[in-house]
Amino acid sequence: MFRRQPILPEGRLYGLLWGIPPEFGGMTSAALQRASAFAEVDKRVVEILTLSPRMNPKRRRSALLASKKIGRRVHIRNLWSELRTMPDKQIIRLRGTTKQPITTVGERPSITGAAESTRSDDNGNILQIDQYRRDGSLLAIDRLDTRRRGHLGGRQITVFDRKGKAAAQWGSEADFYHSWIDWVVGDRTATIISDSSPVGGMMHGYRRDNVTVTQVLHNPHLRDPTGSPYGLLPPAKKEILTHLDRYDLVTTLTEEQRTDMLESCMAVDKIQTVSNMYEGPVVERIEARPPGQGVMVGRLVRQKRVDHAIEAMALVHEAHPTATLDIYGDGSHSPQLASLISDLGVGDTVRLHGYDADARARFQHASFSVLSSRFEGQGLVLLESLAAGCIPIAYDVPYGPSDIITHGVNGFLVPAGDPAELAATIAHVISLSPRELNSMRTAAVSRVADFAPEVITRRWRDALCEATATKTADRKFRVRATLRDAHATGQGIHLAIEVVLDTSDALDRALVSWVGRKTTAYGRVLATIDTEAQTHRVRALLPYHRFTAVGRGLLDVFMDVSVAGTSRRVRITAAGLEQAVGSGPAEIYATQHGNVSIRLHPGRDRTVGQDTADRDTTPTD
Repeated sequence: MFRRQPILPEGRLYGLLWGIPPEFGGMTSAALQRASAFAEVDKRVVEILTLSPRMNPKRRRSALLASKKIGRRVHIRNLWSELRTMPDKQIIRLRGTTKQPITTVGERPSITGAAESTRSDDNGNILQIDQYRRDGSLLAIDRLDTRRRGHLGGRQITVFDRKGKAAAQWGSEADFYHSWIDWVVGDRTATIISDSSPVGGMMHGYRRDNVTVTQVLHNPHLRDPTGSPYGLLPPAKKEILTHLDRYDLVTTLTEEQRTDMLESCMAVDKIQTVSNMYEGPVVERIEARPPGQGVMVGRLVRQKRVDHAIEAMALVHEAHPTATLDIYGDGSHSPQLASLISDLGVGDTVRLHGYDADARARFQHASFSVLSSRFEGQGLVLLESLAAGCIPIAYDVPYGPSDIITHGVNGFLVPAGDPAELAATIAHVISLSPRELNSMRTAAVSRVADFAPEVITRRWRDALCEATATKTADRKFRVRATLRDAHATGQGIHLAIEVVLDTSDALDRALVSWVGRKTTAYGRVLATIDTEAQTHRVRALLPYHRFTAVGRGLLDVFMDVSVAGTSRRVRITAAGLEQAVGSGPAEIYATQHGNVSIRLHPGRDRTVGQDTADRDTTPTD
């Protein structure tokens, strides 16, 4: 018989998570659903690699199988579980990154029978973590005070054989995890999909010719996605978002977010949109339901802006006194929301039910649902509403609603932050005829088919196959970037930079980037390139408006280059920059180490500072 051709890329398929706790949210659920769908479509094993030292992979897999959260072809592996049972000859094969001889590993505490022990300072900061095998032998020492004992700073992880001899040592957490992944993958062709932010932040440096690394973005790329497109990054995602060029593929859940990231130059290529899949129940027969019966499911926190839904229902109540909104969920804003309901006198109209494990089933009996969030990652709750034939009414916020809802066909989009317009839309839905409501409910249920596992898996196939096909071997080359000219105009700061490569390969792309030294500010602009031999003249404009939304602080400036598919980032040296250049909200200056940085002056008028009126607006060498 002929062997069935795989749908997904050939080779091993791995998911990568920090851990899988007993109770988990949307990100972990999406990762498990994807792994199960991949395993089912190709009838092959998909392994989920986990790094948490506090997870038993066998027990967790058994629990997930019992609750039908994963398929039987999905296996779960854990770094620490495997290290504890790994034979000494295998431990020796782990590739440490610290040069021999192995340096001091600190005191070895007495064995108490526990799998883990810690050493802390007087303030409770953990300075050392020691891991043990079941037989009581020391497995590893993880020191977090290598620069000065007793004070946080530096990292050193040492793994021991059963005789107590240090077998391998690493100078960073990322290098340690990379060594285990290398041991798992070997020289086989493989695809790794990372979902969590802490883990993903350590994977941009994992460059292997035989491994395609994908990072999934489950949430907005800005701390406040409703504000400036050039605002601050979420702190937990800074390491990922400032190194997007180093992944083989980055995926967003919505096309709107992908477009925003491309327009701001945060990403320039290797970014695709692949939605989360929907595996929940889908109604087969649409039942009639009271048109004024609404439902809302979500956490009662500031981001969800539930107070707007309550205010809207107070307005709806005036014209439709029998209309109701049942709210399911809990959170820190619950007391304030209860007070608001009381103050507005809508206790019979709006009801807070708290957490309900079966809350999603309420969509099947409700006529409409409300989403009044400030922002979303995608809005899975919208898909759950559509699948039940419950008409979603959502603020048109980033990200998700406009990608999922076709206004007036299967739901309604409302201008964000407008409770009066939200009320008017709810009233409109209530006033629709039974025939119109049934038509919208039918369209809603039909829309969910676009997010079925088999559909999303095909999208994953296309994205992964393209990433694998376009992946190139990581090139080894050095880059030197030197500032040759800088001057300011009313637009911003113009830079002329000399870029020298030690390779004859062409400079495919150049960007000037800046990273907040103590903040999550980040941005990039494309540069133009003129080439002579291996020397490249690069010109870029740093527009003032790019810095108005990131507050105060210092930004370090880099040159991002791409050569034959390999990306590098280097500091720009400040040759000849004797005084600060710029006006208004930003100026560039030379650091004590001779590099270019930016000093921000929020609120300062552009005309204040260096006089640039008589300067040529074209950078010169």
